[in-house]
Amino acid sequence: MQGLLKAAMIGAAAFAYTPQAVAQDLRLPGFGTTEAVQPHEQKTYIGLAICFALDESISMDGIDKSHQREAHYTALTDPRVVNAILSVPDGVMACAIRYSTNASVEINWVSLNSEEEIFAFANAMQNLDLYYPDQFITNHAAAVQMANSMMAQLREDRIYPTRSVLDLATDGINNINDLVRERHPWTSYDLEAE
Repeated sequence: MQGLLKAAMIGAAAFAYTPQAVAQDLRLPGFGTTEAVQPHEQKTYIGLAICFALDESISMDGIDKSHQREAHYTALTDPRVVNAILSVPDGVMACAIRYSTNASVEINWVSLNSEEEIFAFANAMQNLDLYYPDQFITNHAAAVQMANSMMAQLREDRIYPTRSVLDLATDGINNINDLVRERHPWTSYDLEAE
């Protein structure tokens, strides 16, 4: 009987030991207090995620690169494009990568939900350095792989776009055709025919 009484007393003490008391003993923020802790399951949905990929291969000289950057700036700041971006439900996020043999992130994900943000992104793209250390062959697969990594980064950050777009700028054909077909069989055009 004494063991049963002892178990009942421990059980009663457990009910009396509230989450507030546990939090105070363990000093855990947000438990049993009015301090809110955001759950990791919080998700954000956006209308569009667009990754701009700029060709930095050896066939691109300084003039070509300047034209490429100017074209992106002109397109992004055109009032019709600005209005189109701002009309996307749930907003737009954009990033920019450069590629040749490999690819690198030049502008990480930013929101394009105001004219100021759009112009800031367009300016950043226009002012990318013309020097690229990995300037060799045109490897579209490197751009596609990096874009996929960037989209995965959004998911890791609990951001889910309704549409994902890769805007791939290039001056020529892919120089590693088998690699593109092998890793991305959904490619719908014949790279060798270009």
